[in-house]
Parts: sequence; C-alpha cells; structure tokens
Amino acid sequence: MHKIMYNIKRTRVNTDYLDIDRKDQDILEITILGLVAYMNELNLSKNKDVRDFMTWFHKPSKRYHYNHHLKRNNSPQSILAGMLNNLHFGYQYNFTLPQLEMLQDIINTCIDIINEIEKLHDIKLQQSPQFTKIWIQENMWEIVT
Repeated sequence: MHKIMYNIKRTRVNTDYLDIDRKDQDILEITILGLVAYMNELNLSKNKDVRDFMTWFHKPSKRYHYNHHLKRNNSPQSILAGMLNNLHFGYQYNFTLPQLEMLQDIINTCIDIINEIEKLHDIKLQQSPQFTKIWIQENMWEIVT
C-alpha cells in the first residue's frame, strides 16, 4: 500500500485543493492509467463474475460526482478516465479531498476484485501486476515555516 500524504492548499476560490508530492502524483496517475488499460482488456471476458464486475465498473452511480457535461452520474470507469483526461488535457492540476477519497475507494476496490478474479478464475492479464493500493492521509506533522 502506498501512503499519499497531502497538505491543504488554500486558494482564492471556494475549493480547497490538496498539495501532494510529485512522486505520489505520478504513482496515482500511473495506477489510474494501468487500471483503465487493464479493465478495458478484462472487458473481453465472458466469465459471469468478470461480467458482474464490469457492470459495476461501467454503471453510473449516485455515489460518484455528477458529470455536468454528460448530464448524468459518473461510474468508476468515467471517474478514472475523467481524472486522466482533466489532468493531461484539461485545466486540473490538483485534487480535492472528495476526489482523492473517491479515487482511493475505486482503486482499492478494483485491485481487490482483480486479485480475486485472478485467484478464482485464473485470469491473469499481466505477468507482474504493478497495481498498488493507496491510502490518503493529511500531513499533520510537517512544520510550515
């Protein structure tokens, strides 16, 4: 498990963004990218358990932020893809706490289910998976000068 420590970054807008280490940001982005690629390949499976997992992954839910561009709630898949899109091709540079909490939940859930699918059904799409669960925590110990 990779611990991501954050500091709250006060801005002039009404949103508090989080300041995280560049290395942590890179780990988070590569994990998201890896999961999106893995899940797209896994989507080819006809196994019932995998199909149920893919349904959860693609199904919009009120648990996730409302997508104002598409006029519906996001799914785990659209959250991951949207984060990559916003970070690399949009105007997002930092995360908010609700975004990081959502990412933590989706990433850790996906990793748990992928590991179970590999064990139960011997479906292994990578020789050495690089997925690492994440845990976010406010950095309360850093002394600010």
